[in-house]
Amino acid sequence: MIYCTMFLLVPIFFVSQFDIIRGESNPAELLAGKRPGSKDSVLETCQALQDAAQLIRLEGYSAIDKAELIRDQAYRVKDEAYEIKDEAYEIKESVLEARTEHETTLIETLGLIHKQALATNLYIDEIRNTLSSVLSRIDSLEERVQGTQDEISKVKQGLDGLDGEIGEVKQGQEGLGSEISEIKQGLVGLDGEIIEVKQGLEGLGQSVDDGISGLTETISNKLVEIENLQTQKLIPAARVAQSTTYADYSGPEKAVDGNYNSQTHTSAGQPRQWFRYYFSDTRSVGLIKVVNGKLNSNRVRLNGAKVSVMVNESVRRSCRDDTITVRDGETIQSQTYYLDCSGNSGIGVEFVLDTGTYLEFRQIEVYAP
Repeated sequence: MIYCTMFLLVPIFFVSQFDIIRGESNPAELLAGKRPGSKDSVLETCQALQDAAQLIRLEGYSAIDKAELIRDQAYRVKDEAYEIKDEAYEIKESVLEARTEHETTLIETLGLIHKQALATNLYIDEIRNTLSSVLSRIDSLEERVQGTQDEISKVKQGLDGLDGEIGEVKQGQEGLGSEISEIKQGLVGLDGEIIEVKQGLEGLGQSVDDGISGLTETISNKLVEIENLQTQKLIPAARVAQSTTYADYSGPEKAVDGNYNSQTHTSAGQPRQWFRYYFSDTRSVGLIKVVNGKLNSNRVRLNGAKVSVMVNESVRRSCRDDTITVRDGETIQSQTYYLDCSGNSGIGVEFVLDTGTYLEFRQIEVYAP
């Protein structure tokens, strides 16, 4: 009897839901300080209150499980975004390898990436809607908890005139109040986790959008370069020269022999290395195609090399896009670079490297606009 009455947290609520319906008790009598009609009535009240507390606890656990499920979905979306990013890098490599023949395929692939990005955005929107629904349900649950606390406050006001047995009920009520407070604190923590997941999803969506935008711009620029190169005509080299030569098999002529398995190679120990590509007469210059002499880790030697147009043996004119910035990749396609010298004319072009390392080329092709 004493144990059960410790859980009698909301007597008035119980009376209104059970005794009044059965006609066994009168709320006015309770407010006046009178006991419930019978021992069985008190036991039934206790059991109903325990059931209500258990229901609130189960709803809290259910909300936590749903939040964990949403978090797992967010991780899967993140993994899919990384897969899309990897696919984008593969498409970038394909553009460099395919060049003119695969122009149509590149455009179709880009469209597919856009579709995948749109599908990902739709999926993110669905997750956001799910989060909103969960937050709404949590708000509803918090309102129910608040309503229960308000009812408990009213019950406390009606328990002032009750004897020791009602005092024991108050102790049980305080214990259940603490349990409800713990549930509420857990819900507040869950709300914070949901907000963090939502912010993470928003950041992920922005990263995906930025990555697709950057890839689109890069592919568009490369397509323009390839298209321009198709309309331009190769200017043959009348002669070539370089500042130093490492060995007989690495002379300057290796850069214009059409063989991608040979290369030029200067000697070390020189603070300024150069390579000159002479025309048969004064020519207008457009794009310049350069293939790095090294495909392995030594490819970084070419980083920072600059090209200019030789007006004569002593005068140089800078180009619009004049500096080689070495990329990652160990293929001919990934180590092929295009420089833009449009708007200049001269007797040839000159490459200069001031880093004190070797200057190495597999092939150099200069085109007229």
